[in-house]
Amino acid sequence: KQGGLAQFITIALDGSLKSASGKYNIGFVKDEMIEGVMTSVLRLTPKSNDQFTSFDIWVNQQNGFPVRFSGTERNGDLTMVTLKNLQLNTNVPNNAFALDLPSGTKIVK
Repeated sequence: KQGGLAQFITIALDGSLKSASGKYNIGFVKDEMIEGVMTSVLRLTPKSNDQFTSFDIWVNQQNGFPVRFSGTERNGDLTMVTLKNLQLNTNVPNNAFALDLPSGTKIVK
């Protein structure tokens, strides 16, 4: 089971804000320019007691993809992740996923 910021990043990256509405109140905060891209900032506030008091997601207004996430913990600590150099629908060669393991590597399943 994921919790905290890892859960939020998963929600944001797979685009399931609708599914997140069961656990979070979601609201518009503002429009903001990030790395030359106009974004809309959405705030997710947990409906129940959680490690984080809120999560913010900056959504690119042109393509709907997230470009930044932040999570504020109850003690005031802030974790922020900014995605840069995003490339959408690019061709990735099959060998990009090939593993070149050193000899003697034990594979555990």
